[in-house]
Amino acid sequence: MTINERNYAQEIGLNDRNSRTNRKGQVRPLWQLAVVHDIDEAASVTFYTQGEMMAAFDLYPYAFHATLKPG
Repeated sequence: MTINERNYAQEIGLNDRNSRTNRKGQVRPLWQLAVVHDIDEAASVTFYTQGEMMAAFDLYPYAFHATLKPG
């Protein structure tokens, strides 16, 4: 996950009251993280809303983006 993806999740997914309701009446969050497990065996997927992701994972940047200063 990039810092931009994390920021997007925070901006869009922070308020789940903006979720959409599908035709079956089920609430669908505007943003979810999909984590795929055991791709070599019996693959499965776990979905996290923004709030669930923040509760389940410690997120921290591990790289810096650098730009040359003018002058």
